[in-house]
Amino acid sequence: MRVRSLCIAEHCTNKAYSRQLCCRHGAKKQCSAAGCTLRARRNDVCYHHGAPKMMCIEAGCNQYAQARQRCVRHGGGRLCKSHNCTSHARLGGWCQRHQTPTTLPASPQLVTADESSWCKQELHIRSYSMDSTDDVSVFESSTEFASAVMYFLSGDDDTVEPAADHDAQFDAMVMQDVLDILVRTPEISYHEWF
Repeated sequence: MRVRSLCIAEHCTNKAYSRQLCCRHGAKKQCSAAGCTLRARRNDVCYHHGAPKMMCIEAGCNQYAQARQRCVRHGGGRLCKSHNCTSHARLGGWCQRHQTPTTLPASPQLVTADESSWCKQELHIRSYSMDSTDDVSVFESSTEFASAVMYFLSGDDDTVEPAADHDAQFDAMVMQDVLDILVRTPEISYHEWF
């Protein structure tokens, strides 16, 4: 991997591309149109002033090419790093299904609406998953997150039961997700969370 130095322009923290300058400060050609400061792409003009964008080379496709002269649908995107996965990479080279799930906080504490972003994200992953048919979007849009902590694990049978004053928006599927999160972290005493 090549390590690039920083741009020599004052107060610039971008990586240098050419002549110790970043693209913003002159490493690449600027658009030849009068008064335009955008970077030239093709024929010495930016896309705004007429540089043609490459189209997908597949017959009948009118999408813009991303890589290898093809659109994402026809193989122009990056694939997931996971072995034998054919899904497109989303974040960090992994598809949504193979991303590392977020982890619980180090110490058990009462979860409030302001401190619950990790839990909302973990529980809401299923609604964005390609292989999931579950719709848990209600959980993400709910402002009554505090009622979710009213659920508790009952005994040793790993079932989830609602407390008497639970909110009707939180169905059994969402609570099963909570159980799955807790089961993945055996070092935490589950009953301390609820």
